[in-house]
Amino acid sequence: MGWYGEHIFPHLMEWVMGGEEFQKQRSLVLARANGTVLEIGFGTGLNLPHYP
Repeated sequence: MGWYGEHIFPHLMEWVMGGEEFQKQRSLVLARANGTVLEIGFGTGLNLPHYP
């Protein structure tokens, strides 16, 4: 990745996807996860706090 992809894009994604509405949806969806979970496209890890 270039400079934008390494320095700007991750922060932009964190800001956009870290909004309150997205967090609510993550909590609802991931509360149902059980067993061994493989998350494809881990990204910045915003889903981690929502796993049971």
